[in-house]
Amino acid sequence: MPLTDHSDLFASFHEDGFNHIIRHIMTQRPSLFNYSTQDLASPKYEPRLCSKIEFHLAVQEFNNPLVTVLPYMPIIGYTGPYGLSYTFQLTEFLVDFHPGNLITLPTELNPPLNEQRIALKGKVCGGVSCPEREITDKLIDELIDIPQDPTGKDRPDPEPPTKPIPSRKVECFCLELYATLQVIRSNGFIQLRLDGLELVDILPNGLENSLECYISTSLRLGILPKVRIALNDLVFSMNDFITIAPAPVTGDIPFNPSVSNNQLNAFLNLI
Repeated sequence: MPLTDHSDLFASFHEDGFNHIIRHIMTQRPSLFNYSTQDLASPKYEPRLCSKIEFHLAVQEFNNPLVTVLPYMPIIGYTGPYGLSYTFQLTEFLVDFHPGNLITLPTELNPPLNEQRIALKGKVCGGVSCPEREITDKLIDELIDIPQDPTGKDRPDPEPPTKPIPSRKVECFCLELYATLQVIRSNGFIQLRLDGLELVDILPNGLENSLECYISTSLRLGILPKVRIALNDLVFSMNDFITIAPAPVTGDIPFNPSVSNNQLNAFLNLI
């Protein structure tokens, strides 16, 4: 049966194309995926991070940054100028459309991948530059006691840290994250909805569950609602001669867009 039996036009985007675009963006715009404090980001093209950054030669040619610089991490209760250095990197991101052939889902997400679903795999590496005890012992002697009003009313707010505490190495870790999502049409929008999320092998279980809860809630309430497209924005007119719009969902087209055969498919009509 021709793919346009129930619509005038048909468009398809294969998962390989999506993953190629993602890899291209990660090498062309590495600063979108790699974050650290200034000391770890220097020198510019050989940063001291947890994972080596693979980047296109054009990044250096056009003097673009590899890393987005973050402020130093404050130390609770400490009022001096020093803070902790740290880094955060998204080193891997992979998309897999139903039926799923690129990502092996963990058992917690009930594989195999359900119909009309998208699987994601991400790898995050990070670390904190933790100072040795002899360094912190020296800093204790440099602390300045700030006179404080007993009521606390005149207590000054601590200044943000401006210097990194010296240390010999960054304590690194990497985490793998898996998620399953579906593409839905709701209230005039095409949007993504999170089905499940799993962080792999974090102990104790309470820590893993707490992190998964925070990430899932952030995705559902903060990030994914913003990653949506109004159906009206997908209506294209060509000099008032022809108009192209998404085909309505019917018995013949139960999903639009549709996720199947390792592709994201869209059905369109001429109006």
